[in-house]
Amino acid sequence: RQRQPPHHPMVDRIYDFQNAQSDHEIADLKGDDSKKEQLQELETARAEYSMKVYVNRVKSRPTDTNLRYTLAELYFRYDEIDLAMQQYQHAVRDPKLRRQSLNRLGRCLMTKGIYDMAIARFEEAVKGVIVIGPEEKDILYNLGNAAEAAGDTEKAEEVYKRIYEVDIVFRDVAQKIEDIYKKRREGT
Repeated sequence: RQRQPPHHPMVDRIYDFQNAQSDHEIADLKGDDSKKEQLQELETARAEYSMKVYVNRVKSRPTDTNLRYTLAELYFRYDEIDLAMQQYQHAVRDPKLRRQSLNRLGRCLMTKGIYDMAIARFEEAVKGVIVIGPEEKDILYNLGNAAEAAGDTEKAEEVYKRIYEVDIVFRDVAQKIEDIYKKRREGT
């Protein structure tokens, strides 16, 4: 097996500087309708460059779960779902990234229409949760959506109610509960 060359921190600094420069250019172009095409080209170039850099970082430091999670986020953002899933599966091993990675894995599986596995990932992510904060509400909401998509209205209702009990105005959870009750009254 061929060894990777040692990683040099200066490479990361150069990338971070170039990224910051791109961010400033993108910020300058936003809001100027006459430069939408230029903005889109710059955003695409930045995304491609970021992915290339993070692929190389992961190759040079394959056990760094933070790098894998960041690469997974890039892949997810640009609809490279299978590649994102591979990286989230590595990142899930890190206790600090476990919940977020499981949530994202579930969302990837939802995108692919694999609802039963998505439900399992979301349930694993909220297992043992007592206090429901913003991250937990997001995961529960995703779990409710997955259950609904899988046709399990009872489970969806149960999950949405957990959110509703602590935050009635979270996204459209109140509307989702009302819709479930309405369908039940109508007998569908």
